Amino acid sequence: MSKANSEVKVLTTALKRIESGRWGKFSWSQEGFNVVTGQPTYLLCLEGSITGGSSIARTDAQRAALERLRGVMKVLHGLDEIPLINDSQNFTFEMAVEVVKESLRRAKAEKAEKTRFKGPDISDLTDLTEEKQEEMYDVFSALVDASVEPDFSALIGVKQHQ
Repeated sequence: MSKANSEVKVLTTALKRIESGRWGKFSWSQEGFNVVTGQPTYLLCLEGSITGGSSIARTDAQRAALERLRGVMKVLHGLDEIPLINDSQNFTFEMAVEVVKESLRRAKAEKAEKTRFKGPDISDLTDLTEEKQEEMYDVFSALVDASVEPDFSALIGVKQHQ
């Protein structure tokens, strides 16, 4: 099982599996021939590429990735039943790559949108209540108190003697 712990990571792993030619039909995982190289390998359907060959999602990230994939399948192919579309005669390797790429693009866009609104609240940066003003004054006062004032008395005395 992949250690992917976010929807984006799960979809990225699934895309790598599919693009490498390990995509297949009629089973979550089965022996077969790599779609790209023609070499014997272990194939995964679209769901299996997300679940690591399991017939069920084992993590929240996998469930979110499957839900996203279903939504994209609905938009691109009119149905949200992944096995039905994956196993249809007209569904191709290129279509499998396209569906996962679009799912990943949407997941990344949503993550970026959520991340954009994180960070400190503007009021945390501009709130100057009495308590915060005293803290800033105390720090400033401590710096002033710790500094040494120069002794200008010799200069003052020189001017008076002239």
